[in-house]
Amino acid sequence: MNLKTFLADLTLRGIELWSEGERLKYRAPRGVMTSTLAATLKQHKLEIIQLVPPHASQTIHYPLSYNQKGLLVLHQLAPDSPAYHSRLSALIQSPVDVAALREALKAIVARHPSLRTTFSLQGDEPQQILHPALAPTFQHVDASQLTPNHLQQKRLETYQHPFNLEKGPLLRVRLYSRSSVDHVLELITHEIVCDGWSFYILLDELGIFYRAEVENQMADLPPLKFTYKDYVTWQQQMLSSQGEHHWVYWRDQLQGAPHTLELPTDRPWPPVLTYQGTTHRFELPESLVQALRLFSQKVSVSINAILTATFFAFLHCHTSEDTILLGTPTAARAQDAFSGIIGDFVNTLVIRSTVTDNPAFTDFLQQIRQTILEAMAHQNYPFPLLVERLKVKRDPSRTPLFQVFFNYLPSHRVEGRAQLFGRQDPVAWGGLSLQPLQDQELQEGQFDLSLWVVEGEKTFLGAFKYRSDLFEESTIDRFAQNFQTLLTAILVDPEQRIKDLPCLSEAERQMLMRSGISPATEYPRDRCFHQLFQDQVERTPDAMALIWKDQQLTYQELNAQSNQLADHLQGLGIGPEQRVGILLERSSQWVVALLGVLKAGGAYVPLDPDHPPARNAHILADAQVQVLLTQEKILTALPDLETTVLCLDRHWQTIAQKEPTTPPAHSDPTQLAYVIYTSGSTGQPKGVQIEHRSLVNCLWSMRQQPGISPKDVCLSVTTISFDIAGLEIYLPLLVGASLVIAPREVVANGQQLQEFLESSHITWMQATPTTWRLLLTTGWSGSSTMKALCGGEALTPALAQDLVGKVAELWNLYGPTETTIWSACALITVESLSSDQHRRAVPIGHPINNTQIYVLDPDLRLLPVGARGEICIAGEGLSRGYLNLEELTAQKFVPHPFTSGQLYRTGDTGRVLGDGRIECLGRQDQQVKIRGFRIELGEIESVLEQHPQVQQAVVVVREQAAEPFLVAYVVGAEAHPSLNQELRSYLQQRIPESMVPAVFFRLESLPLTPNGKVNRRALPDPASLKPQPAPVLNPLQTEAEAQIARIWEELLPANGIGIHDNFFDGGGTSLLAVQVCNKLSQALNQTVTVVEVFQYPTIHTLAQHLCPASPKLTTAQVSDPAKSREIATDAVAVIAMAVRLPGADTLEEFWGYLRDGVETITALTDQELLESGVAS
Repeated sequence: MNLKTFLADLTLRGIELWSEGERLKYRAPRGVMTSTLAATLKQHKLEIIQLVPPHASQTIHYPLSYNQKGLLVLHQLAPDSPAYHSRLSALIQSPVDVAALREALKAIVARHPSLRTTFSLQGDEPQQILHPALAPTFQHVDASQLTPNHLQQKRLETYQHPFNLEKGPLLRVRLYSRSSVDHVLELITHEIVCDGWSFYILLDELGIFYRAEVENQMADLPPLKFTYKDYVTWQQQMLSSQGEHHWVYWRDQLQGAPHTLELPTDRPWPPVLTYQGTTHRFELPESLVQALRLFSQKVSVSINAILTATFFAFLHCHTSEDTILLGTPTAARAQDAFSGIIGDFVNTLVIRSTVTDNPAFTDFLQQIRQTILEAMAHQNYPFPLLVERLKVKRDPSRTPLFQVFFNYLPSHRVEGRAQLFGRQDPVAWGGLSLQPLQDQELQEGQFDLSLWVVEGEKTFLGAFKYRSDLFEESTIDRFAQNFQTLLTAILVDPEQRIKDLPCLSEAERQMLMRSGISPATEYPRDRCFHQLFQDQVERTPDAMALIWKDQQLTYQELNAQSNQLADHLQGLGIGPEQRVGILLERSSQWVVALLGVLKAGGAYVPLDPDHPPARNAHILADAQVQVLLTQEKILTALPDLETTVLCLDRHWQTIAQKEPTTPPAHSDPTQLAYVIYTSGSTGQPKGVQIEHRSLVNCLWSMRQQPGISPKDVCLSVTTISFDIAGLEIYLPLLVGASLVIAPREVVANGQQLQEFLESSHITWMQATPTTWRLLLTTGWSGSSTMKALCGGEALTPALAQDLVGKVAELWNLYGPTETTIWSACALITVESLSSDQHRRAVPIGHPINNTQIYVLDPDLRLLPVGARGEICIAGEGLSRGYLNLEELTAQKFVPHPFTSGQLYRTGDTGRVLGDGRIECLGRQDQQVKIRGFRIELGEIESVLEQHPQVQQAVVVVREQAAEPFLVAYVVGAEAHPSLNQELRSYLQQRIPESMVPAVFFRLESLPLTPNGKVNRRALPDPASLKPQPAPVLNPLQTEAEAQIARIWEELLPANGIGIHDNFFDGGGTSLLAVQVCNKLSQALNQTVTVVEVFQYPTIHTLAQHLCPASPKLTTAQVSDPAKSREIATDAVAVIAMAVRLPGADTLEEFWGYLRDGVETITALTDQELLESGVAS
């Protein structure tokens, strides 16, 4: 008999049939179901079960599984993103029976309830709704007239079109027909109803139903005994009986692990996860796969575990982190009965890796294997519930717990039902020939970085899926090469220790070595600077060398005075390796003194009269100077000295009697040129010993780049106690240019400095960012003939942007004192700033001549491109080390890991960019962790300085009740009550919430060191400033705050939520955030998204964002917390009260004080209360 005709007849009789597992159910009007009909049903029961829906006609509401809840939140965070859409595209080159395809779709939707499901977000808990019928969106599109590009665009639009989870349907099918034998079939679903394995089931069974329709046969499929609803019930029962056991394992396993992983991204994390991503594919060759399989057999460990361990090693290398969390999927179809059901069964396991003890890879592999086995034993515990119970600090820019994902698909999972996936050759399907079409990538970006490996017969297909808002394609290509290099090295010698494994491809290693090593360049390595100066004197004796106020000295005159001083010093016993202190105010005598000491063969020790006398006395004693060059008025501030003192102002007439010719002196480039003192971590300055050869190499390189000419007029603004002053003074004198010494009062005043630049016709100037910023604040319009050099502190993008258009050339310079003035330089242009606009720091470029700069891990291993590490420097610029500090010298000046010689560890964090330039990211001690998130203070400062009102910003870490928090100090912004909120909102739109300071303070200026750098230690304590960090509980101020507070108190488990309390700290979860949005949208009559709750997680910030003009609460509402949660009306309340007011004896006196603004209430300290006999 024809069963379809029989069933249609039953429908006409009003009989409804449905299946429940292997049982056939019916509902019929009284007297309609005859014994004959019932017998026929019984006889053909199994065939009929395949043709009827597994449900009754009414809709069914039931809860979501935990993974569905997680996906629901993710959908709310990015409702327009296709990141959680699944798609199959296939080419069909044969005729297609469209009617049969349509019927096949109806059949599979009838068979699998998940494909008829929508989701309700109303009420206290979201529900999924199973509909009796919900046809998939099927369209047959005539594409015969479409161009290939137009067809591509239509397919892309169909894939990217958002699903409406509340309305459905959540299955979208398109058949694009270019001719009768040329079609493109696309199936698109949302992962909340169809996970990856379910997609395989969908594809397989759709082919079976299609063939049955074409052949007018019954589909050969066994009945489904269970539905997804049964799985949700099973999950709830499992958690009731076993949940605590699983929870204890995960709690203990993840205790103390970092929840964020700082990958070597090309761009900083945006404030909100964007789900912008794509895929980079690569192939593991046959030879490598063979070696992998042999190794797997040899050690009896699965390929999955080996690849997981290898990926962990890759991540450890690229992040220098010892502990890493990695996500990996598990099907979670714990019962075989669920294996054939379409639905969302995927759970995520968190695998932890630790390499603190640097194990051999074989030992590490066993550790990872055991961790995976244990995780699989607890795989049924839902990941969203784990995140909730761990109370993971939420950051809308990152996924919780982990940001890196690994998925291995062995051959048995990509054959059978899944045979179409990962294949390029045609596959038989429902009587048709389907060829996979992978001409469009899926939308990725669910995680920062994912690695998928698909097992093939001979080769493996690899795919790095990544966030394109974080990474460039070239970076991911390097990742793929590095991963293969690492895997190859492991298989060659698996006994290597994790941190010793080569994780760089040979191409990348060569690139890093080339970019880090400047060409070996000839320079006068057998000469000292004062000899080169002597050569210049002979070339241009009458050229103007030095200008100080009204005094001008030619090269010959400067040479003569310095020769006379040198002769006098030699008479005092000064010679090679003997140290002479120079403690002088700014004047031409500075330069004469420096040259005089060098010409005498000695080494100078520069001091600053503005420094505390105790500091200067310590330096003089530590350096054991034989002679001190100073002035009488400075001498009086110093204690008694056990050294020869030569006051140049008092003794110059005697010195001037000496011969002006160059005195004989033994000059060797390896001799000491100067000892310059820098701040030390112990509080005492430490002396850095610089040799002549290092000084000459730096000057010779800098004369070429950034460059200087004899026509330049160069301004010196830096104190000689700061090593960069050496460039300002010596470089002009090396080439015959003119040197102008700026008076102290000019350097400290932006307006005077601007006038001085113009009147002196300055064409070349080096200064710290602080000095350049000081100049710009006066409205300096710039100089089209000036070459501007900026160094000594980080040049921020904002300052660079302000400077670059105002000068002829702008150079960014970098170098610690220990490697002689400068070690790297970069020309900054409008074009370079534009291409680097996503960076938080201005790159420092490439090393100067005869210098090597590397970015290394703590064990001095070369790090990959983009990875953060310590900047280490080698080459001709290296100093001798620290005077009298042998232990510290040995710590900082270490054996070169790649060649002979030494390497200096700067303590600065940096990375090498893809083009070989170096980026300095600040001091290692400025990299802090707040609430588990690694914070770079310089990055926050850089973004703050882009605010139009902020001229300068410094961010530091302070502690309150043993809890660290960020404090920002800003200069330039106008003081007004909403400044805190304005700056906070500005940052929240640009950087992750975890990086937004807790409090902001406006200062007229930042404290500076005598060297012109920001003195972070001198920043005022927040306790001495206002505003203070917000108290835990503040009264509600606006109607919007009251509405939000009411809803929060209704939903959150915590009591007494303050307006500055974090939603998630108060017990809020992602799912509760969805409910908050629904209720707020109704209460405020505007759409509120989950993203906004994540980005503005306090009552105050959310209210400011949603309703910046919300009416203020009445005085009564502010003073009464209960009333403050009620919206104000136009009614007026008359309140009587009795109070005692100190300072006002009568009511009239009180009102008078109130009218005149006179304070009548005094706040007493705890001590004052005690003294008054009142307990505090």
